[in-house]
Amino acid sequence: MELGLRWILWIAGWVAGLPAAVGGIKAPAVWSVPLLSFGTLLLLLWVGRLRWLGLALVIWGIVLWIAEPRPDLLIAESGGLVGVMTADGRALSKPTGDGFADSSWLEDDGDRAGQTAAAERGKFQREGRVVRFAVGPHPAILVTGKVAVASLEGCSGAEILVANQPLGEGRPCLTFDSTNLQYSGAVALSLSEDGTLHMTTAREVSGRRLWTGPDQ
Repeated sequence: MELGLRWILWIAGWVAGLPAAVGGIKAPAVWSVPLLSFGTLLLLLWVGRLRWLGLALVIWGIVLWIAEPRPDLLIAESGGLVGVMTADGRALSKPTGDGFADSSWLEDDGDRAGQTAAAERGKFQREGRVVRFAVGPHPAILVTGKVAVASLEGCSGAEILVANQPLGEGRPCLTFDSTNLQYSGAVALSLSEDGTLHMTTAREVSGRRLWTGPDQ
């Protein structure tokens, strides 16, 4: 038994050491895995011509997986980290902090870069505690710290405002702060072809649970 296990481990180590042996795969569409699973079972277990329907389901699942878009903007539940999709991959607003969020985002993008590398992708303009960026045609800012938030006038010309402190009401833009993010969880914003933003929250995806607290 020891000889067999050593042989398996040696092969695994050899394969892992090959060039490009490890790659990233983006998160699948909702229906991709069910279609792939059911299609494979139908193709392998069914007898007769109907089995080829399984191949069609497998191909459909792969196409959905490949075509599944990734959100243009991701906002961490803390309000202290954002990730913007660029031609070079997702750019993160800071090189450290919110480590669980950043690793989850990059993994779901199929991106094997670390947080430090993703933060160097040059999507952001930093002015102290204020970080400016854009989501398509929409200017946005991320503000961190009580002093920076307190000194912020309105939305400072942005259409999207993210902060890790309470912002209060009455700001003429789309706001995400520590208060509403506490109830919504992380937020994903996706751009449609006409530039409209579509929002999905972690609460919408996971649903209400006993430990998520009351709805806001």
